[in-house]
Amino acid sequence: MLDSRLLALWQSGQWQAGLAAVRIAHQVPGRVRLKLDTTLSLAGLSSDEWLECINLLTQLLERTLGVRSVRVNPLARSCVLEYDPKIIPSEAWGDLLASKDSTAAQLLITHLYDSYQEVVHAKL
Repeated sequence: MLDSRLLALWQSGQWQAGLAAVRIAHQVPGRVRLKLDTTLSLAGLSSDEWLECINLLTQLLERTLGVRSVRVNPLARSCVLEYDPKIIPSEAWGDLLASKDSTAAQLLITHLYDSYQEVVHAKL
């Protein structure tokens, strides 16, 4: 059920609206710490659904071209990503979160979409 909701969010482009609740807490080339706004409503997700969502997003990020490692701390609502800045430009993260239509953000979206396809097909 959650998979179908995530699929609908991706296909509709509504996932980008959720990016407003994510901010960069710290970044150096090759590493970024993302934080989820603590006032964010979890859109009616149960605890199990929230953990499943985190698991799916972790899988997606782990399979993303250029991402070396993903560490998620659900209690702190944070995620540390180590990535190859030769593949994912450092400005891609900020541009994506700001909904800036840049080449770097589009490249990151393409990598994320490819990973999304892998995760969805692996679950079939």
